[in-house]
This record gives sequence, structure tokens and C-alpha cells, in this order.
Amino acid sequence: MKKEDIISILKEKKYLFELKENHIVIRLARRYFLKLDIENDNIVKSEDRVTRFGLLAKGKSLKAATKINMIASFIFCVLSIVFLCVFTPGFSSDFTGSLIITYTCIMLYPLLEYLYYNRRLLKIKKLLNINL
Repeated sequence: MKKEDIISILKEKKYLFELKENHIVIRLARRYFLKLDIENDNIVKSEDRVTRFGLLAKGKSLKAATKINMIASFIFCVLSIVFLCVFTPGFSSDFTGSLIITYTCIMLYPLLEYLYYNRRLLKIKKLLNINL
């Protein structure tokens, strides 16, 4: 697929993109993008990247960033439960239920974010016939 065809498809579908020398950077969101390397009117390489504020997942792929964020949220949740149990001897059972629900939401957020953006990535790749 030629570079001009890719650009026309992206304009038609109203995707935000930047055209550089031999790269097309398609913005999925503020922090996520898909970078296409083009040589001789062929897509040579496609890579998705995450640009975040944190040190852990900056510059990683979407899959790697999700794994890192899920591990970090799991460690945070386990450590906070340990600290609550150690430093609060009269830990209320009513508070425990809402705490478990809150921690479950915290731990599931990276997974839901991954599913959403991965679906958008697959949609763009299918639209441009990228099988890399």
C-alpha cells in the first residue's frame, strides 16, 4: 500500500496522524500511538508505543506497559492491605468489603484500558491491511 493511500484512508476515517520522513505516526489517544515505518511504498514495520508520565511504562509497547502497570497495582494493593492489617488492629469487616471492591477496580483498570486500545489498534491494522 502506498504512502498516499494510507494517508487518504486515515484522513477519510478522521484519525489523527503525523507524517514524518519515512514514518507515519497514528495517534490513538494522548498517550498511545502506532508508528508505521515505510520504505519503497511498503510498510516495513509497525509498532505501538505508550508515552506516559511514569517511569515504568514510558516508551514500551501497549502489552508490556499493561503488564508492568498490573504488576505495580498488584504490589501496591498487597502492600496497602499488609500495612492496614499491621497498623490497624481493629480492622473493621464492613470496611474490608469496600476495600476489596476498590482494589479490584484498581487492578482491573490497566486490563480494561489494554482491551480498549488493543481493539482500536487492531481496527487500524485491519483497515490498513497490516499483518506484521
